[in-house]
Amino acid sequence: MLNRDPLGEICEDILNMGTYGVRIIEIQLWYIGKRTKLISESIMIKIVYYAKIAWSSIEERLILLGILPYPTKEEVAASYERLRIKLADTRYDNNPRVLASKKQAQAVLDAYDKSRQS
Repeated sequence: MLNRDPLGEICEDILNMGTYGVRIIEIQLWYIGKRTKLISESIMIKIVYYAKIAWSSIEERLILLGILPYPTKEEVAASYERLRIKLADTRYDNNPRVLASKKQAQAVLDAYDKSRQS
């Protein structure tokens, strides 16, 4: 007859089940943490985006009222140069929306170049 300990096997099975339960809880907590991080990053990106839009609107009004100075030619040229550098980036060229916005930005650059030449 084999020398078996049924009580020991039952205890070992209970410990294994407890270990698996703790591992599942660990995975769930990791998932919740990652999801919370992504959601908070998404919210922060939206806040920054809307803050930029709001500031540009306020800035335009302040410039028109004469409170802020108009941008200098050098600042405008630097802004267009930054736009050219962004257009040269090809990381997201497989996205049709990115390509459409690049076409619009290129049209703005072309209009700026024409205005500088004339």
